[in-house]
Amino acid sequence: MKRQLIAFCVVCFIHAAVAYAQRNPQFPPDDPKLFHAFFLNPSVQQQAHINAADVPQVIALAHTAAQRLKDLDARLQSYLSLVNSRKQKPDATMLQSFDASQYVLDIRGRNDLRRGLSPQGLQELRVYLNGAFRDGVNAGAIPLEGPK
Repeated sequence: MKRQLIAFCVVCFIHAAVAYAQRNPQFPPDDPKLFHAFFLNPSVQQQAHINAADVPQVIALAHTAAQRLKDLDARLQSYLSLVNSRKQKPDATMLQSFDASQYVLDIRGRNDLRRGLSPQGLQELRVYLNGAFRDGVNAGAIPLEGPK
C-alpha cells in the first residue's frame, strides 16, 4: 500500500512537471524563440539596457522583424481559414512549412540585429536577452507571442 501511494505521488509529480514544461518551455541562451518574443513585445524593447545610440536601431530592426512575423502569421491564418471553409484538415507539411518559415524569420531578425548594432550595443543586448528577458520568458512573465 505504501509503495503504491509513493508510486502514485511520483506519477502525479511527473505529470505536473511535464504539464508545466509544456506551458513554460525553458529556452537556452541565444535561442531564436527569445528573439521572436523580443520582436513581438515592443514594451520590453525599451527596457533593454543598451547603449543609447543603439536604441533607435534596435527598435527599428525589431519592428521590421515583427512585421515580417505578423505577415507570415496573416498568411497562416488565411490558409487556415481557407482550409476550414472547405471543411478540411490543414496539411501537416504546409503547417511545418509555416513553422520553418517562422524559424528562418527569427534567425534573420537576430542576424539583422547582429549586423545593425555597434559591438557594445550588441553585447549589451545579448546580456539583456540572455539574462533578465530570458528569465521573464522562462517564468512566463513575458509572453512568447507578444501582447494580444
